Amino acid sequence: MDPDKREPSALLPTPAAFLAFQGLAVFLLLAELVRLTCPGEFLWVRESAIWTEGRFLADAILAAAAVLLVVAPRLADLVVRSGPPLVLALGMAINLCWGRSLAWWVIIAAGLGAWGGWLLELALCRRARFLLPVWALGNYFLLGFLLLDARFLAATNSHLGFTQLWYAGLRGGLEAGGIPPGILANLWQTAAGFVIATVVLGYLLRERLSYPGPLVVRLALAGLLSALHVAQFDALAGMVPMPAYLTFRFQFGTGLVPQARRFRTPEFREALRALPPVDIDACYRPGRFAWRSASRPNLFLLIVESWRSDFLPTNMPALARRAREGLWLRNHHAQANSTAPALAALLHGCLPVDFLAQAGRLGEPAFLSFLRESGYDLTFLRGEEDQICDIRSVFSRFRTLPLAAAPDDWPGQVDAILAQAQVILEKPGPHLVVGYLYNTHFDYRYPPEFERFTPVLPRGTEILNLADDPEAVLGVTNHYRNALAFLDDRLERFFERRAASPAVAGSWVVLVGDHGESLGDAGFFAHTTGPHSSQFQVPCLVFGPGLTPETVDRPSEHVDLLPTLGPLLGFEVTGLPGQNALLASSTTVLSFDLSGDRRVILRTPSRMSLFDLDRRGRFHWVLTTRNDFALDLPLLAAYQADPPVALAAMVRADAERLQARFAASRREIPAAGPDQDASPTTGRATGGLETGR
Repeated sequence: MDPDKREPSALLPTPAAFLAFQGLAVFLLLAELVRLTCPGEFLWVRESAIWTEGRFLADAILAAAAVLLVVAPRLADLVVRSGPPLVLALGMAINLCWGRSLAWWVIIAAGLGAWGGWLLELALCRRARFLLPVWALGNYFLLGFLLLDARFLAATNSHLGFTQLWYAGLRGGLEAGGIPPGILANLWQTAAGFVIATVVLGYLLRERLSYPGPLVVRLALAGLLSALHVAQFDALAGMVPMPAYLTFRFQFGTGLVPQARRFRTPEFREALRALPPVDIDACYRPGRFAWRSASRPNLFLLIVESWRSDFLPTNMPALARRAREGLWLRNHHAQANSTAPALAALLHGCLPVDFLAQAGRLGEPAFLSFLRESGYDLTFLRGEEDQICDIRSVFSRFRTLPLAAAPDDWPGQVDAILAQAQVILEKPGPHLVVGYLYNTHFDYRYPPEFERFTPVLPRGTEILNLADDPEAVLGVTNHYRNALAFLDDRLERFFERRAASPAVAGSWVVLVGDHGESLGDAGFFAHTTGPHSSQFQVPCLVFGPGLTPETVDRPSEHVDLLPTLGPLLGFEVTGLPGQNALLASSTTVLSFDLSGDRRVILRTPSRMSLFDLDRRGRFHWVLTTRNDFALDLPLLAAYQADPPVALAAMVRADAERLQARFAASRREIPAAGPDQDASPTTGRATGGLETGR
């Protein structure tokens, strides 16, 4: 259209170009996030320099759009009016008939959302111009979040939810999550540059792009295409192999994409309908502790970072022999695959549901307050600072001692912590000593003489950027095995010194992993990266005077540790969800996967079911697999059955087990009687749990 023949309103400055630049950038960053989430479908662009973090591609497209608006405004006007619906409709047709890609379905959905959002913003701003700054600020916030998410995903293989952003941002977790200050500053500079560029270009080009025709008609067209696109999802989901669909479902969760129609039957709806909303407050209700014995024994709690249980028998032979002398919980599970929620379960005794949003309510654990008020001297021995764990608040009222080792000398810290603990436990008590050993955290450090397994990964390798190939898996596994060999040697020396000291020999010693570690298992590395059992199964060993040696193969969890220690040390625990591992007959385990926002795992011996918890406290089923994140033939057959009645029955059974685990948390804790030495509960913990979970 000739600019002179436009409607009078079209000659006025419009925010069309300004908002279009923002919408286009949002779409490009969403496409980049899809590429990072499903890299296998985008190998043809994986090494392209113009695609890195989406930045260069976005710069090129935005620059080309600006030039087009200046040089050929008529062509630009035509592209803006006709391009989005034509390109999106063509993309939908090609993907349905040829591509058959769920990842591309998400990209097209992002395009529809960006186009529809732009039209809606223009329509509202046309009626109320004062809304323009509001929409612009909202767009810029979304762009900043997507930019952070892209970097976070590239570093951790996990998406950055809004809850995770809040928690990590306040606690330095972006740095611990792979975004150090230098890169974070660069991201902010990029975002600031984009804001300045779009504001300047939007102002200079305010008369170059008119409103794209009747906005109501185009909004209706965007709505129609979106409805067709949503309907297309079921057709695509039926075309891709079932393992590919489940991988997609796991990667994108329940909040961003719909569930396939075959899993929206009445049987599946009924399976989750019976689940009441989770009572978050009840989950963090504190328990009570009371002494039932006059003795006050010393306790040395030794927490080992990233310690997986299946490597103990073969790679820590000395400790495996020692384990036969104490209580060995051989099927023990961390409550979460991240340190902070795992320690919340261990020391508060709570189920860390929605932990990132609830962490602020956790004060000092009631158990630690109970020991202090009982006359215990509390000492925390720890070297390496790990801000995202924020575990210092748990031990804020502990005495801390300087270690004779540099902050980055993790093996030296192991020696220093074990030596300090020996000295403290030999003094008159009672003592609670908590040691935190870090050498088994990546990059798995040990002295050169313990490099017994080769080849190993070169120092400085980024574990979360490793390719899932045999060479990488062997290198990272050997590195980990060498770190375990060093730890095994140092723990054996500690036990030898313990046996020679009557005071230390009379102390109780607990060794437990905070969480596990994946070493290429099913493609997962490190921890907080997925639901694989290797990130949750940890050693748990108890040694003490007069303890009858016992090996327990029934499942136990972090929340079971305090109820198990109570009868051994002479105190009673009430109001917590855990059970005495020596008496319980549990066959299910409840885990929390911090790689997803509010993701819960219900494990049985043969399978695990993943559920996402929404903001209303209700659960949504994600998928069901074996505990090693694989599908065996019976499970695959259950998924492929038409209708999948057997699978729905599994989901229903697991949902009922999940309900049983949370239902007991609503139980009120009985008040302490006059004869009970019940501790004040200044910290927080969870409510009770019924016995036969």
